[in-house]
Amino acid sequence: LSVQGMRIRTVLSDLKEEVDGKGTTASALRLELSSRLYVEGVTLSRDDVKITPAPSGYKLRVQYDSRTQFLSDIWFLGVIDEQIEIQR
Repeated sequence: LSVQGMRIRTVLSDLKEEVDGKGTTASALRLELSSRLYVEGVTLSRDDVKITPAPSGYKLRVQYDSRTQFLSDIWFLGVIDEQIEIQR
């Protein structure tokens, strides 16, 4: 669970570094993010990723929770909530 969180943080950081200030669009951001997450082996649903307009670009937020069964009635729950702002 923590490995997925690190992968998502790394992908978001790399994405911000690469497209920040280069005039990207929301659909291009979604496509780039999904392809990078696919390479990292992270599968998220469309509802886990929110891209909203911001005054100077876009806010990209990943909210994701993962449950892993430990014993019969005991589960581990990992919550990932990361956000970046991309400048146009």
